Amino acid sequence: LAAALAHLHTPAATKPCVVHRDVNSGNVLVSSDGTARLADLGLAQPLLPRRDHSTPSRITEAGTLRYLSP
Repeated sequence: LAAALAHLHTPAATKPCVVHRDVNSGNVLVSSDGTARLADLGLAQPLLPRRDHSTPSRITEAGTLRYLSP
């Protein structure tokens, strides 16, 4: 699971940094060999490089209510 999040959060030449925005127990699938897989990227949002560094990037609140920070 940590490797999946690291892959999403690390920009590469062929993909931007991606924020999942809905990591919860229902979106973690376990394969028959016990490997955890991150699923449901429906709320995912790419973080594209900013042109203007004077204003912070905004990510709107999304996700499963009981897993959101207070």
